[in-house]
Amino acid sequence: ARPGSVRSAATKVAYVFSSGGLIANLSAIDNIVLPLRFAGVPAATAEASANEVLAGLGLAKVARQRPATLADEAKQLVQWARAMAIGAEFLFLEEPFRQLSPDTTDELAAWLRGELSSGRVSVLMTCTKPEEGACIGARPVPMPRGA
Repeated sequence: ARPGSVRSAATKVAYVFSSGGLIANLSAIDNIVLPLRFAGVPAATAEASANEVLAGLGLAKVARQRPATLADEAKQLVQWARAMAIGAEFLFLEEPFRQLSPDTTDELAAWLRGELSSGRVSVLMTCTKPEEGACIGARPVPMPRGA
């Protein structure tokens, strides 16, 4: 892909929403594989990468399930897995820990702090709880009500 093209940009940007954010008629693994395939990653490589990330997040057993059959925490973790698998350089995070247990939040926050401190990723995160931003070492920017 040419620098600046949609295809090259798609491999660098990811999002994690508080709910939704997955394609309903695709399995968890296919929701991760799809952007990799758009980026030109061979199918076998994309699936292996997706399986590895899902396993690392404890989601190997739900890889073939569709979003409607997943618990809310699993749905949000599939979004995190997609962001990790594509090697996103910029993350849009909208209440990214809302559906997660405290232990899972701590683990993902630690991963994200590492990515931020290494300079591998930049983040734009919205959250209603200031402690969520603080857990990744983020500098808060308060937004006025209704903005």
